[in-house]
Formats: sequence, C-alpha cells, structure tokens
Amino acid sequence: MAKRREQRRHSRVDHPGGEETPIRFELFSIERLAQHAVSLAQAQKVTDRKDGQKLIPRVSENARVLLAAYQAVAKAAHEQHAITPAAEWLLDNFHVIDEQVSNIVVDLPESYYLELPKLADGVLAGYPRVYGIAWALVAHTDSRFATELLTHFVRAYQSIEPLTIGELWAIPITLRILLIENLRRLAVRIMRSQAGRLLADEFVDNIEHISAQIDKSEQSFSAGILPAAPLRQAYAVQILQRLHDPHPGATLSLDFLNDWLNEQGVSIDEIVQREHATQIAGNLTVRNIITSMRAISVFDWSQFVEDVSLVDQCLRAHEGYTAMDFLTRDRYRHAIEDLARRSTYSELEIAHRVIDKVHVISEQSITNERQQEPGHYLIGEGRYAFERELKFQPSFKQRLLRTYVAHAGLAYVGSIGLLTLLLLALPLSVSLAVGISDFHLFLLALFVVFPASDIAVGVMNRFIIGGLPPRHIPRLELKDGVPETLSTFVVVPTLFVNIIGVKEQVEQMEIRYLANPDSHVRFALLSDWTDAEQEKMPNDDKLLSTAIAAVSALNAKYAEQRFFVFHRKRLWNPGEGKWMGWERKRGKLHEFNRLLRGATDTSFLPVDGKPAVTPSGVCYVITLDAGTKLPMGVVSQLVGVAAHPLNRPVFDPDT
Repeated sequence: MAKRREQRRHSRVDHPGGEETPIRFELFSIERLAQHAVSLAQAQKVTDRKDGQKLIPRVSENARVLLAAYQAVAKAAHEQHAITPAAEWLLDNFHVIDEQVSNIVVDLPESYYLELPKLADGVLAGYPRVYGIAWALVAHTDSRFATELLTHFVRAYQSIEPLTIGELWAIPITLRILLIENLRRLAVRIMRSQAGRLLADEFVDNIEHISAQIDKSEQSFSAGILPAAPLRQAYAVQILQRLHDPHPGATLSLDFLNDWLNEQGVSIDEIVQREHATQIAGNLTVRNIITSMRAISVFDWSQFVEDVSLVDQCLRAHEGYTAMDFLTRDRYRHAIEDLARRSTYSELEIAHRVIDKVHVISEQSITNERQQEPGHYLIGEGRYAFERELKFQPSFKQRLLRTYVAHAGLAYVGSIGLLTLLLLALPLSVSLAVGISDFHLFLLALFVVFPASDIAVGVMNRFIIGGLPPRHIPRLELKDGVPETLSTFVVVPTLFVNIIGVKEQVEQMEIRYLANPDSHVRFALLSDWTDAEQEKMPNDDKLLSTAIAAVSALNAKYAEQRFFVFHRKRLWNPGEGKWMGWERKRGKLHEFNRLLRGATDTSFLPVDGKPAVTPSGVCYVITLDAGTKLPMGVVSQLVGVAAHPLNRPVFDPDT
C-alpha cells in the first residue's frame, strides 16, 4: 500500500518541461521525510540503459529564462515600478544564480552523466535516479538546504536501496539543477505578475488621462477585455489597489472584474488574499533557493559522501583505512566504482569482498603486510588477480593501455619509430614521384629524419601523459603531526665556506622548522669543510664553532633539542689529490644513516668534546639541498607517503 501511495504521489510531479508550477509540496518534518525516503526507495525502479533525458539543455533554457526575468525586473525597477520581494531577491542575487549555472555546465560532463543509474518508469522516466531523489527533497523542504535533513533523507533511502558512489557525488550538482529549475518556474510567475500589474497601471493611467481631458465629474469607464489568464489575478488586484488612490473625478466600472470573479467562484477579498499569499510563498521559496545555493557552494561535500556512503562504511572496517588521507580513500572508492562498472557485482559487494580477503589474510598470519591492505587489491599488485575473481571485463582502452605498459620499452621505441616513418613517408613519396635521384632522396631522408623523430617523440609523450596522468600516491594522514614511531630527520648536506654562509644555513634551518613544527621532526646540517691541500685550515675551527653556537642558540630559543650539526673531518683522497669530506654529499648521507644505526667509526667530529650521537628511534631521513624550500606541512605528508603499507619497502630474505 505504501508503495502504491508513493507511486501516486510521484504521478503528481510536474515534468521538467511541462507546467511552470513551482516544485513545492507539503512540508515534511525530519521523521516524515525519512518515511518518504523509504517509500521512495521502494517505488523507484532503475533501468540498465545508459542514455536518458538530457539535463544540460534544460539548464541552458532555464538560464535564458532567468536572464530574461532579471532584465525585465531590472527594467521595471529602473522605471520605478513596484516589484515584489521575490523579484528583489532575483535582482540582488543574479550573480549567485549565474555562478551556479556555470558550475553545473562544468561539473556535469557527458561521460559522468551516462554512468548514473536512470529511472525506468514514472513521470521522470529516463532521468537519473538521483534526480528523482533530489526532486522529492526540494519539494518537501520548500527548496531549503539543511545538511541534517539531507543526511537523514539519504541514509533512510539507503536503508532500502544503496546508492552508488557516483550518485552520492552527483547530489550537489543535482540539487543545483533543481534549484535553478524551481527558480525558473518562480521567475516565470514573477514576470507574469509583473506584466499583469503593468497592464493594470497602463489601463488606470489611461483612464485618468482621459478623465482629465474631458473634465466631466463622475464619468464612468469600462475596463474592456481582460488580459490572458495567467495575468488576470495580478491585473485585477493591481486595479483594485489603484482604486484606493485619489482619482480626478473618474469612476471605474468593476463589472468586468465581477463577471470574472463570479466565474472563478471567489470574492474580491478572496482574490486579493490569494495574490498576497502567492507573493508571500514565492518570496519565501526564492529566498530559500538563493540561500541554499550559497550553502551548497560552501558545504563540505567530501565529508558528506564519506558519512553516507555504504562503501566507505564497509571499508572503514579496516583499521588502517581511516588513517589515510581523503585523496587516498577516494582513490580506493574510484577503484571500486571501476570494478563494479565492468563486472556483475555491485560496489557494496566488491567492498565486502575486499574486506573479507583482508580479514582472511590477517587470520592466516601472512607476513606480507601489503596483502593485509585493501589497496593491494584495488590499486596495487593484487588488482589483476582480484579482477579475475570478479570476472572483470576491461574496456578496449584499458586493455590497450595495459598491453602498452607491460611492454613499455619496446612499445615506446617502436611507436616513435613507426610515427617517424609515417612523417617521413609524405615528403619522400612526393620526392620519389617527381623523379628525384636516389642519392638526393637519401640526403633528404637523412636531413628530415631528425626533425621527424623530434615531432614523433613530442607526440608520443603527449599521448602517454594523456593516457597515464599523474596519480595521487597513497599516504597516511598524520593529523596530529609525525608520531614518535615515525620520527624523522630533515638534513641538508652543505659545505662551510664562510661565516655568513654558515649563519644563513642555520637561519634556513629555523625557517624549515617553523613551517613544520612537528614534535618528532628534527633538523640537522650535514657539513664538510671545503676541499683543501692539507687536513687543517686556519679558518676551520671558527666556521665550526659559529655553526655550533648558532644551533645551540636555536635549541635554547625553542627549549628543546630539535636542531643539530654533524660535521665531518677531512680525509685524504688519493684520486683527487686533496683533503676532503669522504664521497662528498653521498658520503655524508651514507655515514649519517650508519650513525643513526649506531655506528661509531664514522668521520663525524665530536661536538663539545662528545662523540657525534643521534636520537634513538629515527625512522626516516628527508634530504634537502641547501637552497631548497620546505613548504608548510610537507614533512608530515612525505612521512605519510613513506609509511603507507603499499609504499613500505619489502626486503628479500635471501638478497
């Protein structure tokens, strides 16, 4: 019974291209809205067809109507005619409307629209299912956007029928489309009302003008023919309002109004009340639409999608999933979308299968931690095997790209060679046709092959970039900064040349710290003296003492041992014939890593009479050049990348 009632309710929904009736039904409480969502989910049927009713043409038409309404209202206001409060909202906020239309056109590409499930029957047959959901929400909230209502409504709907990830992401743009649709319908009413009042003003002004010219008191005039039906209510009410103004001796006959009112079965007071009620309701709805447009633009839709997504809820059963950043989680969800699109399993079923596989691997105590990570089967090495389990059918483009990547070296060189030959074919064939000699043909080919190969390389690189765009590397989101278990050193290999340079390096180290003040991130200079003809130079001790003093001052300033300097002595290099730091930059990093692991035989000099030591438990070392900037928060991002299970190194037990 509830299902049939829902179908009857939706049979009253106006078709988007039909009557200009506002999308406005009975206002529902949050509990009643949830019940409506459940009955709606039971009533809606989805078809497998990809094509359907187009939304963008209707949006473009709505934009043209709204622009015309805006221009009409602006003209009326400029000519000092009275306009309704709803018209004032339209006039003052048209820039908001224009921005929404632009966003819709950009954010709803054809390929995305085709993937949305379409309704199989009903007045909205052929439209996306999410369009019908948003229509019901707009209609029963009077176009008022409230996050709690939306979340409650979507969750209630999904208690019966899960929505795809694509549909959840389509909710904001669909709400925008429907708000534009509803505003267009109200704008048509505004224009009709405005036109009716203008006709009434013209008629009364004409009567007053004629009365003033003939100068006969108590002269009675007839109104003649009523305007078109949509204009009559505003026309009649405006005439009645004008009759309350003082007139120069003219009496207007209301017989034409009485005849029309008798046909309608209403009195003069009732028609005035009806017009005022229409204006009040229109003003409220237009205000709600404009306010909702602004709210939709600033709302965090990514958080909403994760809150209501059943796929995301399933993946959160894995404890590591919530520790990742949003883009990594989104990449997992996109992988599930792709798998569901070309297999017989739904997105939710695929998510459950992934989590089940992870749990089975964990229970078997397999040491490979990558196999205990959902991303291994979605975006990692286990993807192809998981596809075979799902009987996934890759598209032709995917198969071609995978084959190309599998034989990358041969395919790249072969493609460049083939494209170069194609580019050479045209000039050589033309030259051969005109009878050029073999020797000159050889010279021509010799000189043309180099620019042709350059063009081929550029074209192939463009194709590769288009087919393999940059992807977000999976990472952990270290919201509270770098934890103790992932303690990190940011080091800068450098040379101590002069005192000014030493002080600048220490100042730069402080700037890097201020941009990344995580509790378990430390900063160090890995320094050498310049190459020399002898082991000790007169200025060496002064340079080193300057660096140590500056670093000690920084540690005192921030009241913790956060800054270090690790300086190496010169060693004789017979190949260079000089005293220098062993292996220069590579040697500094190599020895520093040995020092972190407890080595005592490095060439780092003692500091303040104590051997060079490092804090224990350091996990990562980030190396920067002396002139490299360190943007805010980038250390925790880099550590998050390195710490993600799919990026951690796997050590071969044999080698």
